[in-house]
Amino acid sequence: MPAHGVLAERPLLLTIMAQLHAFTGQLPEDRTQLYTEAVQFLNNDWNKAGVFIDYIRERAGLLIRHKTEAYTFPHRTFQEFLAACHLASLPDYASEAARLVRAEPDRWREVFLLAAGYSARINLLGQALNAVNALCPFEPDAPRSAAPANWPAAPLAAMALLEIGLVGVQREPVGQAVQQRVQRWLQIGMRHDALTPRERAEAGAAWRGWATRGMRC
Repeated sequence: MPAHGVLAERPLLLTIMAQLHAFTGQLPEDRTQLYTEAVQFLNNDWNKAGVFIDYIRERAGLLIRHKTEAYTFPHRTFQEFLAACHLASLPDYASEAARLVRAEPDRWREVFLLAAGYSARINLLGQALNAVNALCPFEPDAPRSAAPANWPAAPLAAMALLEIGLVGVQREPVGQAVQQRVQRWLQIGMRHDALTPRERAEAGAAWRGWATRGMRC
């Protein structure tokens, strides 16, 4: 999903975007690809460990000095993106991603979304769809769906489909099936007040995103 405006609100990320644009002549339209190219650009620019560490000591970059010989990320977004890349590389990515985001949604939400988008960009569309499917593996009218903990997964699944992208979702039968099931979860959840105000807002944003991108609903 387009994220230039949100990312540009952060000075460091805006600087990196400007450098990336100057180097490549354009910026990716979705944030997953933007993070991918930004990390690659930074790593290619500082490809020698000694130069890299010296640069970190003098200027803020992908990492900043936290204490002696210890470094941290200046913004959580890079940490989340790299965590998403690692998560997407796991053999049990789909089930592990769903488990993590269900256990600690606030901590893992962005990682889950970025991992879905990243998987789709590296030609692992099936794994991305499997991760979304793992959030809503059964129909909303199934007996197991009555558990309140199941409903927050629907808006997140809808946002993940946007991260994956319209073309990828709808060109695969499994993608169409997952999207239709998530849609039913959203419809029933909103109709029966099963979602919190925040979740309803997220569901609404997903609906608008689907409509804007021409996704069949």
